[in-house]
Amino acid sequence: MKLSLLAAAIPALGLMGFALAQSNPQTTKLTPAQSVHFEAKVRPLLLAKCGICHSGKSPQAGLDLTKPISLAKAQDALRRMRGEGAKPVMPPSGKLGNTEISSIAQWVTDGAGWPQVSPVGRGGGAGIGKHWSFIAPVRPLEPPVEKSGIDAFVLGALTKKGIAPGPQADKRTLLRRVSFDLIGLPPTPSEMAGFLSDTAPNAYTKQVDRLLASKFFGERWGRHWLDVARYADSNGLDENTAHANAWRYRDWVIGALNRDLPYNQFIQQQIAGDLLLTGNEDEDASRLTATGYLVLGPKVLAEPDKEKMVMDIVDEQIEVVTKSVIGLTVACARCHDHKFDPIATKDYYALAGIFKSTRTMETLNTVAKWYERPLANPNMKAEQAAYDKASGPAKQAVDEAKKQLDKALNGSGKALLADASAFVRGEHLGKENYGPKSINSDGSPSVAEWDFTVPAAGRYKIYLRYAAEESRPVVLSVAGKNVGKKIAVGVTGGWQEEDQRWESAGVAPLEPGLCTVRIERNGAIPHFSRIALIPANGSGTDPDLTGAEKSLKTAQEALKALDAKKPVGSSVMCVTEATKIEDVKVHIRGDTQTLGDLVERGFPSVLCGGTRQPLEQPKASGRKELALWLTRPEHPLTARVAVNRVWQALFGEGLVGTADNWGLRGDKPTNPALLDYLAVSFVEDDRWSTKQLIRRIVLTDTYQRTSRYSDPVGQKKDIENKLLWRQNRRRLDAEPLRDSLLFVAGTLDTTMGGTLLSSKNYDYVTNDQSANKAQYDAPRRAIYLPVIRNAVYDFFGTFDFGDPSMVNAKRFATTVSPQALYLLNSPLVMAQAQAFEKSLTGDSDDAKIRAAYQRAFQRLPLPGEINTAKRFLSRAAQVVPVERAWAAWCQTLLAANEFLYVE
Repeated sequence: MKLSLLAAAIPALGLMGFALAQSNPQTTKLTPAQSVHFEAKVRPLLLAKCGICHSGKSPQAGLDLTKPISLAKAQDALRRMRGEGAKPVMPPSGKLGNTEISSIAQWVTDGAGWPQVSPVGRGGGAGIGKHWSFIAPVRPLEPPVEKSGIDAFVLGALTKKGIAPGPQADKRTLLRRVSFDLIGLPPTPSEMAGFLSDTAPNAYTKQVDRLLASKFFGERWGRHWLDVARYADSNGLDENTAHANAWRYRDWVIGALNRDLPYNQFIQQQIAGDLLLTGNEDEDASRLTATGYLVLGPKVLAEPDKEKMVMDIVDEQIEVVTKSVIGLTVACARCHDHKFDPIATKDYYALAGIFKSTRTMETLNTVAKWYERPLANPNMKAEQAAYDKASGPAKQAVDEAKKQLDKALNGSGKALLADASAFVRGEHLGKENYGPKSINSDGSPSVAEWDFTVPAAGRYKIYLRYAAEESRPVVLSVAGKNVGKKIAVGVTGGWQEEDQRWESAGVAPLEPGLCTVRIERNGAIPHFSRIALIPANGSGTDPDLTGAEKSLKTAQEALKALDAKKPVGSSVMCVTEATKIEDVKVHIRGDTQTLGDLVERGFPSVLCGGTRQPLEQPKASGRKELALWLTRPEHPLTARVAVNRVWQALFGEGLVGTADNWGLRGDKPTNPALLDYLAVSFVEDDRWSTKQLIRRIVLTDTYQRTSRYSDPVGQKKDIENKLLWRQNRRRLDAEPLRDSLLFVAGTLDTTMGGTLLSSKNYDYVTNDQSANKAQYDAPRRAIYLPVIRNAVYDFFGTFDFGDPSMVNAKRFATTVSPQALYLLNSPLVMAQAQAFEKSLTGDSDDAKIRAAYQRAFQRLPLPGEINTAKRFLSRAAQVVPVERAWAAWCQTLLAANEFLYVE
């Protein structure tokens, strides 16, 4: 890698202050996220696939997989599951699927820890309804202190501990803090100057109101919600296809926050917007778009067990709704009663019936497609009629060209032809997803066999017609004899029907009678559509298919050009009611084939006074009732979880540290009275207004305190600052950091909305051999950059962006050397430093240095800083051009801790 001048100079100049953190992996204890992974993905597999032999008093090989095992034993078990080494593959009933092995591998990588069962869990019994978070909040009395509202509860807790609160931050620090917190960008020099010169008592309040009214507010706070909504522009998992219309949901979130849609309606529309229509076309389109929240999750689109696919999707929906809205890990009760919380398996399947009665997928055929719906367009019918009229002749031309190609291939009229989809035996194959009569892989290894009746002995040429965007050679055998191990190695330019080509695969001597043609590959195969055996008749030449292939391609391209103009309304990822509304039976150990009692759809008993609450309208899915039940004012969790998430965004830590786990294993609130006060006032006083809640918090003394206050009593009694006697110093999240680089350099494009994803809907964005096709060089705000599962943008990954396949209620900040190296050597940072340098104006070096400091740090430089900068520029200019010296110096500002952190 070519290093920047700054990278070479930094060690000597000492301009960076990164501390390196060393990891200390736990091999016997799981984090909350790892525990959820174990309960949802690992324990059910071990019980269902291995428990028959490896459990009980005398488990085979002394290995009991229903109890904790050592890391070494877990690693050995994983090797057996993968089929590595000389020992037989386990389990004996058949090798696990790739997704299942990946789940086990992740557990082993995490140290093969084993969560301990809480004595108050097990789906009921002790503790039901008694845990603090399951009891509805009531407005507490304010402590008898000189403050009121939020400050009263904070000061009351500090007074009990004998801790004095710190002083207010200076005006520069305060505006920089609230600007980043509310809009994710620093204040401009003119905004800072105006605030510093404003001596009115409400000067700060005016700045808060300005920021809340900014269009940038929704872009910053929308990202907080997208983390818990596991937003992504691709599916991830086995078939990483493009969510080309997911951006409409993202833009809905931004718009909803900018217009301050009440939080209860914000939740209701995402869960049941299609059932809350108003008759207003624009409003109804908005509510339909909101339900994309339920569709965005990762799915195993090539899952051969379709009932399992359905229940996996249901499980993912239960996971996102319960964790993001009420902070409970209900999905852990899929295979057994919850190990820690009073949530029974029947509670899980009461919710599962609601989501199974919801249509999320358009088709389950491999590769499955999620449900989308076009939004209303009055001109669509006329445009569709015009398209149908023009496309008819074009489709006929394609059909005729195919006939001519067959004629060119089968000049003698004696060819033996078979459609690929008519295979007589096969494994891990999907049919007709890439054109009529075609096959593709639905797992690995892929095998297909066709039986031909050979009329006469002789030499026959074998032809395969396929499409491939990447090379996927197969092993071909004819009549039991291997013809070649690298057949169909070519690349045709794509996967679709119009990319298919005939290829000669060799010659084989055949006897009269039954002849089997077999292809196989330990991995995905090309997309085959036809197979042909043609008598060679002593000729060694292949038929000339060039002209016929060219004619077919011309006809297909003409049709494709028409299709490109096909009227397409604005489609949105959404859900609707399923055709079949049904309750669901308990799936014993999560197995779709082992069913127990039928469970009426309803809501968890622990949140309903100890008795599961059934639906009032059982003929509907129950989503509308669920949405309204979750957002009723007296719900014990919804408002608490919401205000805690806002508090976390403004202070770096929530009043409850485990933001998405409010069960018995979650943290207790550091200030219970304050939490309940916030929750009740959010509903009753703010009327579920997120902006009003934020406004009340940022106007408090608590929020406005300095972070640089050092109090001996506070350090001794509350070193973690849980009682907030000072503000917390925080590093910028990935998105504000990246946006600030562009903003300070003057290159940020503040256009709102739309998509930057170049892939078409359902196209592959990554696969086993292709690189990520997404582009991240657009100067738009980071919230608009594509989020590709399995291949997150490297800047995001470096600076602790969450896993977009999971609910991320809290990002965990790390301080590691790759972050410093990224800021030293990244082309993005170097390009912004160059743009920053070019945008600086001034009649002297001192003036340019002052302008740079004001833009980067929102302050003027100290005299010593000006001298240091001038020394750097002077020395650098001796070895590189002046412009590059200035760019390198600008990069030191962009890489400085003062730029990266908010006080």
